[in-house]
Amino acid sequence: MSNLTFTEARDEIHTLFKTAWDAGAETAGKVVLYADSKTQVPKTDDADDNPDLWAKITIQHNGGSQATLGGNRCFNRFGVVTVQIFTPLGTGLSLGDNVYKIVVDAYEGKTTPGGVWFRNVAVNEVGPEGEWYQTNIIADFEYEEQK
Repeated sequence: MSNLTFTEARDEIHTLFKTAWDAGAETAGKVVLYADSKTQVPKTDDADDNPDLWAKITIQHNGGSQATLGGNRCFNRFGVVTVQIFTPLGTGLSLGDNVYKIVVDAYEGKTTPGGVWFRNVAVNEVGPEGEWYQTNIIADFEYEEQK
């Protein structure tokens, strides 16, 4: 049984992503924008003069329920984490496939140390977006908070 606050759960979800992103051969050192980030979309190019790949991660709580009554009440929290991946348009899809796998593997079948668990991890190819090809990785998450 977990006991996480909103902030603790969000931190653990970010940590799973950041650990996988920083360890990836294609993604290490690449820009990640967070929901409240003031950082702008990168304007740098890769070695082939294509725009650099980048990502944006958003965590949204979208439901909850009370699971128990009495003194030590337990509340289920639900939400969705979305990682938007932007790879250079016109460079083929193999880079994107490698990057998507890094993000999918970060969440699929995983549970954080505090008890956030993930299900329904999906890849959604959105298509061209400016200079990039956009793909979203979406995962449902759930955890418990005790009060």
